Amino acid sequence: MMNTKHRERDRLWCQALVAVLDIQQINEVLVEFNLIRAQIGSGQNAEPIKLITPGQSMESMDIHSKPGTQIIFAYPGNGMRHDQKVAEDYLEVGKEYTVKMIRIENWHSYVWLEEFPNKPFNSVMFSTGG
Repeated sequence: MMNTKHRERDRLWCQALVAVLDIQQINEVLVEFNLIRAQIGSGQNAEPIKLITPGQSMESMDIHSKPGTQIIFAYPGNGMRHDQKVAEDYLEVGKEYTVKMIRIENWHSYVWLEEFPNKPFNSVMFSTGG
């Protein structure tokens, strides 16, 4: 199983790619990266990094959003596996939710929602609402 340190490194590497390449170039790099990862064993038993769909926004919510801000559960595939499982159990893709509070940590941030006040969710799963 891929450990958290490697998964976080891979996620940050992919975010850096988004800043300088277009979607087709990113997908070409990700395909190559997945092949290399599998060959050297660092991707053993790990799911491949998902490719980006044309038109897909990579913008997540503002982690400095104030309580009461509307956000959308837009990226169910973002975050760690346990983050995805929690979100899958509670949230509906495309639905707006209301920020109750946000906690910013070193490598990630969590958002609590008015709709589920006792359950934190990884902020990378949300985009800014309307």
